[in-house]
Amino acid sequence: MNDKEETTRKFDDQPEWVRYLISRVDGLTKTVDGLTTEGQEALRKGQEDLREGQQALREEFNQFREEVRVEFRRLNAKVLDVLQRHLDVVADISGLNRRVSALEAPNN
Repeated sequence: MNDKEETTRKFDDQPEWVRYLISRVDGLTKTVDGLTTEGQEALRKGQEDLREGQQALREEFNQFREEVRVEFRRLNAKVLDVLQRHLDVVADISGLNRRVSALEAPNN
């Protein structure tokens, strides 16, 4: 028999050890296919979990960022209030200094 005829023989015409090896290869192929499917499913699930985790993280970050903005605005308003009070005190001191200077100055 030539090589072409050898490779085209039907499965049932093969010797027992060849049929055994072919059945083992088929079994391993099914096992590998099953593992591949499981691996792909696990990867898909992992990617889905990762996307959900990223979305949750984004939401938490956005909430945190908004809380920081609110706190910053509150503190900024407080700083501006303290600064305005400081300027008022400086103006009051300046006014008092002018009055004291006017009282201490000799009458012209």
